[in-house]
Amino acid sequence: MSPSPAWFRPLGIPLRIHWSLLLFLPFLIAQVGGWLNDALPGLPRAVGFLGGLVGAVGLFTSVALHELGHAQAGKWRGYRTRDILLLPIGGIARLERLPASSRDELIIAIAGPIVSVILGVLGLGAGLGFYMFGLALPGILLLMLGGINLMLALFNLIPCFPMDGGRVLRALAARRMGLVAATRLAMRIGTVVGFLMISYGIFAPNLMLVVIAIFIMIAARAEYRMVLHREQLQRLTRAWGAFWPTELTEPPPDEDIDVEVGPPPYRR
Repeated sequence: MSPSPAWFRPLGIPLRIHWSLLLFLPFLIAQVGGWLNDALPGLPRAVGFLGGLVGAVGLFTSVALHELGHAQAGKWRGYRTRDILLLPIGGIARLERLPASSRDELIIAIAGPIVSVILGVLGLGAGLGFYMFGLALPGILLLMLGGINLMLALFNLIPCFPMDGGRVLRALAARRMGLVAATRLAMRIGTVVGFLMISYGIFAPNLMLVVIAIFIMIAARAEYRMVLHREQLQRLTRAWGAFWPTELTEPPPDEDIDVEVGPPPYRR
């Protein structure tokens, strides 16, 4: 993914928007606008379009806030976030260095879903209030965004990579079985979930679900390969340590490593 300019800097963190999101945005606006026209018969098309625009912007604002939750939790634990990248299928928070413990990974991973749950509850409550006072359009939009945020939280808690639930699972399982075995477990769950999503997406049919499933499977395997490679490199470094000066066998500093999708693999 080629870097894009930072459009905003919430909390001092560059927020980047991938070019594919701009291509996907008109489709999302049309989908939300069509849903509003169906929910509110007689709604003018122009108003439905504006509602679709507000809904689409609100959706990706929710995703950005989800990633900012990861970033703030990382900052609290002493890890800076290099930037946040928004994609059609979600967001990526890239930390500047790897969390050093399973506790840090657990805290950073769970922060995003917590933010989504808070946004979901607030959206549902505010939407219900607007709707009861006769403001149907903003009420339905807020109800929609509240429901999407709750679904986003639940979806991200699936115990597989690259979702937050996979990192929560690894943080808990690594204490008993080690980092590599815990990552392999989350990868296998991600592969099964991916196949189930593809099967459902083909018969539904739902092309976006198939795309997300393929992304999950690729990302899960990439995560496992990265952890396995890092473990092999550390073993090789320890083996050479007996014959080579210590200053020449130290691994490169973590500050030069890009960590994607919220909390990353951590050192033992």
